[in-house]
Amino acid sequence: MEYIFRIFFLIIISFSTYFAQWEWQNPLPNGAYMEKVIVLSAERAIVTGRGGIIMTTHDSGVTWHEQYLPEVRYTRKYTVISENVCWIIGGLDSIYKTEDGGMTWDAQLPDFNLDLALSKYRLSNIEFFNEQIGYILVSTNIDSCHGVIYKTENGGSEWYQLDTGIERNFSQILFINEQIGFLLSHTGQFDHYLMNSKLHRTEDGGQTWSTLEGENYFGRLHFVNDSLGWSGNKRTTDGGITWHSQPYDLPSGVVPDGEFMFLDSLNGHAMGNGIIYNTSDAGQTWNKTSDTAFRHLTDFGFYNMEIGYACGGTGSLYSTLDGGSSWTHLGEGITETLYDLEFVNEKKGWVVGNNGTILHTTNGGDNWERQDVPVGIDSLRLYSLSFLDSENGWIIAEKHILNTTNGGQNWNIQFSAEFDRGELYDIQFIDETCGFAVGYEYDSWVYPHPGVIYKTTNLGLEWNKIESNNFSVAYTLSFVDSLTGWTGGSGMVQITTDGGKNWSTENIVSVVFDLQFNDHNHGWFSSADHSDFYRTTNGGETWEFVPWENRENRSLSCFSFHNNQNGIASTYMSNRIMTTVDAGSNWNYQTTLPSGRIHKIQLLNDSLGWAVSDRGGIMKYTGNYFEVNSSDKDNEQNNIPIEFVLHQNYPNPFNPTTTISYSIPSSVMLNLFQHLNSATPDQARSDNAHVTLRIYDILGNQVETLVNEKQSAGNYNYTWDASNYSSGIYIYQLRATNGTRSSFSKSAKMILLK
Repeated sequence: MEYIFRIFFLIIISFSTYFAQWEWQNPLPNGAYMEKVIVLSAERAIVTGRGGIIMTTHDSGVTWHEQYLPEVRYTRKYTVISENVCWIIGGLDSIYKTEDGGMTWDAQLPDFNLDLALSKYRLSNIEFFNEQIGYILVSTNIDSCHGVIYKTENGGSEWYQLDTGIERNFSQILFINEQIGFLLSHTGQFDHYLMNSKLHRTEDGGQTWSTLEGENYFGRLHFVNDSLGWSGNKRTTDGGITWHSQPYDLPSGVVPDGEFMFLDSLNGHAMGNGIIYNTSDAGQTWNKTSDTAFRHLTDFGFYNMEIGYACGGTGSLYSTLDGGSSWTHLGEGITETLYDLEFVNEKKGWVVGNNGTILHTTNGGDNWERQDVPVGIDSLRLYSLSFLDSENGWIIAEKHILNTTNGGQNWNIQFSAEFDRGELYDIQFIDETCGFAVGYEYDSWVYPHPGVIYKTTNLGLEWNKIESNNFSVAYTLSFVDSLTGWTGGSGMVQITTDGGKNWSTENIVSVVFDLQFNDHNHGWFSSADHSDFYRTTNGGETWEFVPWENRENRSLSCFSFHNNQNGIASTYMSNRIMTTVDAGSNWNYQTTLPSGRIHKIQLLNDSLGWAVSDRGGIMKYTGNYFEVNSSDKDNEQNNIPIEFVLHQNYPNPFNPTTTISYSIPSSVMLNLFQHLNSATPDQARSDNAHVTLRIYDILGNQVETLVNEKQSAGNYNYTWDASNYSSGIYIYQLRATNGTRSSFSKSAKMILLK
């Protein structure tokens, strides 16, 4: 039965992530940073994470349904109406609703008569009292404006603005019945900034508000009935007319400002330092529900005093059936940071990481098995690995080099560097006669510390240090044969053409973070500190800087080119996946992976690759980004976009014209899991989306509309002529609805420079 559940689980994962072209392989069910727990009933719960990942269970966590809502990015706030109905706010400006307990989500686009330009407004909270009556809070990012409240009385079909007379930003709204409610306001730009907060009360459904007297510090609101409620460390027993301070007997680090919930007048839970506490006397005293401290615990939720769920920043999911005395981990796999990976073919591969972690697969990553390391290595970081074939491989373990001759069944310490302080970072074997390892040796009198390079000519039986006074810290290396290779590190790229006897140095401003050469001419490197990306077509004699705007204003951390044209990369921040089909001259956004920082990507071909990240993330890539991006023609066969994409305008800065490109997918592709049995290319092309593409100035004022019409699935380009406008920063915003279950809204900045 367990085997059947695992197969069913993997099938769900595969279908639900197919359109995104990435599949979690470790940890399971995923390794995303999970942030919110939404408990719907005793059996039903929703857990959301960064990158728009949503996990839903209807059987108390035995199985999970996984899906991605890219525009959600992260769940800001949510409101539960019933075990089936829930609303969420994702990111800054997206609203979704489920009516089937989280299995499917409908994008909501309320007509607020207020354009939510990201430079000016953001959605900050949502609260439904019942299925018909609800409220949405809109806050501002600039000091000259104040928050706005919208109300619906027909389940969200229509919204109207409430005139509150309160010129502050809003953090939370909560109603204890249809008429009596509370509004938490503040003066800062951030919703969690409550040091100058005030509490307001209404008795007529939000038409008029009175400000409660008292200290200018109220916390998150929580009521268990019409009379009893809390606001931070204040408590009311008369429906919020009067509030009194209530000290909490909680350990340091457990903040009752938001990480707590009461189930009735006496019983409640709080979270802090990875531990969940409970109270049975209305918060006067608190006790640990378990001595277990969960790593990176981020949120929890209880349906009653026994049934609860918790989530963690390592993709971890937990459940309890006894009020927290014991917790079940709803997943499997390691969560150590992973630094490097290598596949020798489509089936066999290895990944390495912290605390001596070596994982091996023989079936393309469907299963990963841990391999043993020598005594003393299990506490070290394993940075890099290199395999000549499926049997012979080497791993860098800080100052040690490990070797296997039987595919990792046994690993042995083959070499330990002679320095007392320092580390090796990268290793590469070119053939059976030649291998190199690079790093640095700590020298308190010299900075940057001197780099070290070791070479072997007999499969690592002997490693010889290459003597030179020119080496700086070396983080990465790339050889194309036994004579020609490059190293990159602190401020320089070094090249040898005689097997390491002599090296020439090209001084680079940046710290070289990732480096790759495919042949004697074509190479690339990215930097860790100055957000630079360079490429060369002459073996490094000269390096061409790829402009910031050609990378959609993103720094690239790790990348992989399996030929001289097609490459894939992860950005240094946010884990955006970018691709290029012109050798790295231009990069286009494809998707965002909800993992920790990605440390390594390897492509075997256009349609197969892997990536490893923080928190044990192993992700497999299938599909073909490069085929989708290889044609500029709209709606050609096999070139139907799989998701909404708004590209960075080009050129940028510009004068006076620039081109804005975007992609509109079909609803069939976006809902592949639900429509798997009926999806056909003809149906995909038959879909239409209503699209608006507007230009705003930096204050959020609309200056021009480029598109306002229905468009079919495809790729589009529009040119904006700004001859009649002055120099400055402008914002372009794409908004689209496609069918009933998908929507898109995104903005980006561009610079007009005359």
